[in-house]
Amino acid sequence: MNAKLPLLKSFLEHGQDIVYTICRVLATQLSLPPDSFTSLQSPSKPSGTVIRLLKAYACPSAEDLRTSLVHHTDFGTITLLANVVGGLPPKESDSDAWLWVRPQPGCLIMSLGDAMVEWTGGLLRSNVHRVRYPPGQQRFLDRYSVALLTKLERDAIMKNLVRQDEESRSDDTGNLKAWEWRGGVKKTSALMKGDETVESKGGIKT
Repeated sequence: MNAKLPLLKSFLEHGQDIVYTICRVLATQLSLPPDSFTSLQSPSKPSGTVIRLLKAYACPSAEDLRTSLVHHTDFGTITLLANVVGGLPPKESDSDAWLWVRPQPGCLIMSLGDAMVEWTGGLLRSNVHRVRYPPGQQRFLDRYSVALLTKLERDAIMKNLVRQDEESRSDDTGNLKAWEWRGGVKKTSALMKGDETVESKGGIKT
């Protein structure tokens, strides 16, 4: 692993550049200062940002056709996923249908997390997705993936950055720091216990 550290560092740095670009574009489109989101997820401050190296074994027999990770939303800011074999179906909006995301050469799969929903008062959407066996003949292949799960700073304030009226400022969530926020540790605990109802969040039509 030590021999591959320069490669992992390069992936992290390029991934953070992509995340920052997406955040700046979203902030600008929402008429916010460009650094509204990036200023709350500095890579030099403590956070839960991680790189995950994942392997899912081939599923040649019927009993191998399993769901590796139950349906959920990411509770960070932005997730970037690199793979070449399918197996990440998001749930279609306003239905129970699951769609397949087809990996494309030279591309990353990107999803927004619950923190972006919280910061925008529900204007942005974090979509429910799951990890399961690949479709068709791809299920006979081992699947290798690299994921960058970007989290907000531990002490970032979970307030609505788009709406700054009195009602928004009085919201209990706006007084919480990231480590206190239910979208983080408390949500993970609830999912593990089966106490959390998982639904896509945000996506208010304007």
